[in-house]
Amino acid sequence: MNPLPLPAMALSLLEFRDRILRFRRVWESLAPEKVFSKVSYEKFCEETEESLAVRERILDLEIQLRGLRAERSAADRKSRGMMRRLVWSVAGDKNFGEDSGFYKALGFIPKSERKTGRVRRKGRKKR
Repeated sequence: MNPLPLPAMALSLLEFRDRILRFRRVWESLAPEKVFSKVSYEKFCEETEESLAVRERILDLEIQLRGLRAERSAADRKSRGMMRRLVWSVAGDKNFGEDSGFYKALGFIPKSERKTGRVRRKGRKKR
């Protein structure tokens, strides 16, 4: 049996946080005045606080990141609509249209360069 209070295998980040809190609760509940290895309960809490505080900051940033991703999605929907509007406007403009360099530069295939879709097979007998 392992005499160490920590398991030999690595803990996940959440498990590690929970482990710190458990150590604190157990020590506070069962022996708050006891000093182990020249460390008091208060000193243990002080030394482990940074670990918990950084985790809280990370959680706050993850929440902000989720919010920013939602904002980005909403902005992208608006931008997509504006881009679609521009493409339709260029395609319908008499001075530009679907065969213009502007239309091609936007990333679309000009009408004159599009394939017809008709497939001609070689070697077939005509009926």
